[in-house]
Amino acid sequence: MPRFLHRALRPSVIAAMLVIALLSGGAVPAAAAQAPLPGNIRDGGYLISDAEFFSARSMTAAQVQTFLRARVTTCKATAGAPRCLKDFVADVPARAADAYCSAMPKQTKARAADIITSVAVACGINPRVILVMLQKEQGLVTATAPSAWAYRAAMGQDCPDTAPCSAAAAGFVNQVYLGARQMQIYTKKPSSFRYRAGQTNTIKWHPDAACGDSRVFIKNQATANLYNYTPYRPNISALAAGYGSGDPCSSYGNRNFYNYYVDWFAKGVKTTTGAPSTIGACTAPARAEILSRADVATVIANATTVRTAPSTTCARGRLSVAKGTSYILTGSYAGWWRLQDDKGAVLWTFAPNARVTKLTPPPVPGPVGPLAPKVPSARR
Repeated sequence: MPRFLHRALRPSVIAAMLVIALLSGGAVPAAAAQAPLPGNIRDGGYLISDAEFFSARSMTAAQVQTFLRARVTTCKATAGAPRCLKDFVADVPARAADAYCSAMPKQTKARAADIITSVAVACGINPRVILVMLQKEQGLVTATAPSAWAYRAAMGQDCPDTAPCSAAAAGFVNQVYLGARQMQIYTKKPSSFRYRAGQTNTIKWHPDAACGDSRVFIKNQATANLYNYTPYRPNISALAAGYGSGDPCSSYGNRNFYNYYVDWFAKGVKTTTGAPSTIGACTAPARAEILSRADVATVIANATTVRTAPSTTCARGRLSVAKGTSYILTGSYAGWWRLQDDKGAVLWTFAPNARVTKLTPPPVPGPVGPLAPKVPSARR
């Protein structure tokens, strides 16, 4: 799977949060005067509040079990195959306390709901976060016929994009415990990891380096944790697609985390129809996110599509242009090129659709057809 408002809290509420966090064995995050989740995630810097992320007792085991049953009313797993999550049971070994999680007692034939809530309390992580992680990594919460692999890599913990999953972290119990514990490692050792709260971070759009990266000011620790776990940011094409597919430089992990969390637990912050993260199909990138260019881009295939925004779902102003058509290349964003025609219109196409030729000196804006850019006179 791709590594797919609110007034300031009163002192009495902050004190209660501190007590809960201490009792749960987790780190005490700084209180943030923010909504539990933002109305949108377009700027990438705020995905969920610290208070929400670390609310370890937000659901009881009975509530989690009811939630799981509501997601899958009829399990279609075949005989001998893994059960659906609402019916899953496993033995849980005792675990000693460490710097990140409190001690956990041994459990025999514990339901998934019991495992999730006991780990949540021990490691100080919201059980809702665990449920959403299980869904965005393997689709396990809504799976009606889950695979053995979905349980083996349930949280995506120790499953990097560039290497096989760790055998030591395999299995549902290990995945839930180690995944939740990892969030506390990020929290207690923030300087040991790439993405940090309170500063501008360079975050890739996609594992493919050709897709480029973006600059994001991460506003809180919970958001930094999610980026350290899934180090990619959804681009405009991914957001415009809702729960669907964007373009070859789209990533979905953090988008889907936000979508599922809002749909399941925070409908009050939803500001769009369809998926919570959805933005307009023809939304333009912020100026600061476009890397300036001063080149020529020539179409290399017949019937290449150019659009008024870098999104595969943008139909407004969409054109099919012939091979050999050239434009001034004025910028790039998340694997897309920003073009300009001879009338000054801004168009976008995915980078592999065209070939770049550098110009010296830079061209005057406005080429079209077989490009013949005007070059300023040396006498001026």
